[in-house]
Amino acid sequence: MNETLIILINQVGIMFLLMMLGYIFFKIHLIDENGTRQFSDFVLYIANPVIILQSLMSEFSYERLINGVLAAIISAAVIGLGMLLTRLMFQNREKLCQFGIIFSNVGFLGIPLVKNVLGDECVFYISIFSAVMAIFLWTYGIYLVTGRKDLISLKKVLTNPCIIMLVIGVIFFCAQVRLPIVINSALDALADCNTGIVMIVLGSYLAQSDLKRILTDKRMYFVCLFRLIIIPLITLIILSVLPASLYDLKVTMIIGAATPSAAILAMFCQKFGGNCEFGIGVVGLSTVFSLCTMPLFVTLLNYI
Repeated sequence: MNETLIILINQVGIMFLLMMLGYIFFKIHLIDENGTRQFSDFVLYIANPVIILQSLMSEFSYERLINGVLAAIISAAVIGLGMLLTRLMFQNREKLCQFGIIFSNVGFLGIPLVKNVLGDECVFYISIFSAVMAIFLWTYGIYLVTGRKDLISLKKVLTNPCIIMLVIGVIFFCAQVRLPIVINSALDALADCNTGIVMIVLGSYLAQSDLKRILTDKRMYFVCLFRLIIIPLITLIILSVLPASLYDLKVTMIIGAATPSAAILAMFCQKFGGNCEFGIGVVGLSTVFSLCTMPLFVTLLNYI
């Protein structure tokens, strides 16, 4: 327990330093908005899907399969409760606030964090969380940013790289397919790029925002409160019914639920013409606060 927490705190510290490097790199023009967008695409469409595939290419067991289904159910429950809560609070207003509360940075931050804290085995569970999140992101998430239901596309959901790799990974997992060493090593090299690039992207997002406006916008703090405190507390309640023997699954789920607002909010705002500054601000501020709240909830998990 204590060892896991120490590793998490150390990893969070490393990520904070990398994020500050991203902030500096953007400020001194080593990277620009176009470079940030390309880095984001690399993580979303290459590195994260590769990690999901790798996490599923493990030794098959019915226990692992059942735990994977349980992870999908918990993930859907957490997201669904977030949707219900924000709908009750906001009705049809402040849709970007709703997005920032419902959707967490599972793919961007959760996957590398779980990989470094708990190891490759638990990436199996956080990858399922990420895939479930992707389904909701490319449907309800697009609606929140645009207000248009006609932009929701089942094709985009099914052709999302994370979903494709999840399906391939499940097939490989059940059939126990093993890739050649050369291909596996190449995939390892791609996956290893993930953490550093993710944090540099988040740091550059922070550098693009008006810090004064962010720090004086009460809506930002409201989103952070619900995203980083209320939603993880709800998740803790859900996890409290699970037996202690599922500790690794529980830690993985709480890390996924406690991650900051999804970085894709800023990307969706850029792509679909939303309030990009607000999106960047929510992502940047919640990321900074999450460096303190994530270790807190991993600690609380040990008391339920």
